[in-house]
Amino acid sequence: MDIGQPKRYYIIDTLTSGESGIDATINGIVYTLLKTEIDAAEPTGTIVNELDLEEFKACLSLNGFTPICLNIRDYKYKDKEFCSDLVLEFQSDTGSLDLATTEALETLLSEVLVKLNINSPHHALTKLNLVPVSALFPQEVKDKYVNLLQNFLNKYPR
Repeated sequence: MDIGQPKRYYIIDTLTSGESGIDATINGIVYTLLKTEIDAAEPTGTIVNELDLEEFKACLSLNGFTPICLNIRDYKYKDKEFCSDLVLEFQSDTGSLDLATTEALETLLSEVLVKLNINSPHHALTKLNLVPVSALFPQEVKDKYVNLLQNFLNKYPR
């Protein structure tokens, strides 16, 4: 392949369209990293995420694709950016609450916030799934954050 030609990059959960890529089994699911010609048909699978080159390199650095790494893995930079943005979004959503409500919500979500503050989105999702729905934390708000985390983890699976 000519390095100067534009490419399309993907990570696919359970590839069904038959292309060859780099496969890794992560938590019992086969993920495929795929690089195609710009005009190639989009691959199919259970979940298909198109990536830019930087995201592709970050996915390649995941433990399932690259078991041994002697430096900081590129995907950890993505984790750091995503977790920081998610905390900012949470702060934005709760910015108009009074102090008592804010503190109650912080207590309720403390384990989730700890995981986000250490850039661990997969553990934050696990903790978030354990938080009970309540008037303080309604289902639609929980769903919003679960979906944001799940979408990110579909792109960078653990």
